[in-house]
Amino acid sequence: MADLTRFAPGFLVGAVAACALPALPPSVIAMAGLLLGLALLWMPWRAWRVGASVLVGAAWFVLHAQASMQGRWPAERDGQDATLRVEVVGLPSADVRQTRFEARVVRAKHLEEGARLRLNWYAPAPELRPGDRIDATLRLRRPRGLVNPGGFDFERHALVERIAAVGYVRSGVVVEPGQGGGIDRMRLQIATRIDARVGDPAIAALLRALAVGDVRGLRDAHWDILRATGTGHLIAISGLHVGLVAAFGAWGFLGLYRLFPRLGLRGPRPQAMAVGALATATGYALLAGFGVPVVRTLLMIAVALAAVLLRRAIRGVDALLLAALVVVAVDPLSVLGAGFWLSFLGVAFLIWAMTGSEARFGGLWRTQVAMSIGLLPVGAWWFAQTSLIGFFANL
Repeated sequence: MADLTRFAPGFLVGAVAACALPALPPSVIAMAGLLLGLALLWMPWRAWRVGASVLVGAAWFVLHAQASMQGRWPAERDGQDATLRVEVVGLPSADVRQTRFEARVVRAKHLEEGARLRLNWYAPAPELRPGDRIDATLRLRRPRGLVNPGGFDFERHALVERIAAVGYVRSGVVVEPGQGGGIDRMRLQIATRIDARVGDPAIAALLRALAVGDVRGLRDAHWDILRATGTGHLIAISGLHVGLVAAFGAWGFLGLYRLFPRLGLRGPRPQAMAVGALATATGYALLAGFGVPVVRTLLMIAVALAAVLLRRAIRGVDALLLAALVVVAVDPLSVLGAGFWLSFLGVAFLIWAMTGSEARFGGLWRTQVAMSIGLLPVGAWWFAQTSLIGFFANL
């Protein structure tokens, strides 16, 4: 574990530095750099190992970026029709004019199986549910967006989310309705029950977003309030939600051990609490749609709990470095998203503020001040705005 914590900073620096390249080098060069870096890691000189870890991180990022770019819809076919079979993923959003949904490719000529699409189906469109398979004629193009300073960079977002093409349905028919299980179908059922039992549509929309990450009902007015108060992170299922659920799982096992003390003869309580926390966090992550922020949080929790299960003492900084290493190793393109920086820098400021803090109330103030001030430039950089009352709203 100590070797990994020494390797992690260089690997992360290399992945971030590769983002600044004016153009991606060929995959052959990136593969050669990766192999060279792995070979240099075995050198006895520390400076060489640090340089090697940076080279490995940069090469790993480039390889994934090249694969994502090559998996997109061919530029020469932009605006042309294609006949595909796709499967609806996530929760479709419908209004009187159109149905917006994401789909993965089941069968296509110019896209790999599993490629992700973002589509519109203009009225009249059938009611779509997660898991539905559609034979459709689609008008597709590569993801692209405006490049106005301070505006939303959709092309970068599409790259991070592995969206291979965007477009709309010219004609189509549902050939295989989604059957039975599936996490997305369960999320839809929960969202539908919330709508049925909550009379106020605005409150129902907020509850759906908080419970299962379903933001379809949120309007521009909702987002304006969330941005103005600096509380948008509460709606996107993130570290706070998954962390609370993990805590409930740990407390549940703690309660069992107190009710049945003889359980301690079968297994130690801290390890059982760690298993309970990880199991409940994983279950909720699946229920929330297993998006990138949720996966990132789950990996961070898993690293901390792995130390408990292995009975290893681990510092908060080391746990954070290991979690970042795992996240970037699994998904190098996550460093292109604001969520990566807000998540890890937020936890870093929390660790710094909580170190040496004795009084709980004083610690609460310290952590909120550290989060508000520390993340202020990060939020301004990514979103070109910040909230003046965010400190008090989050406190």
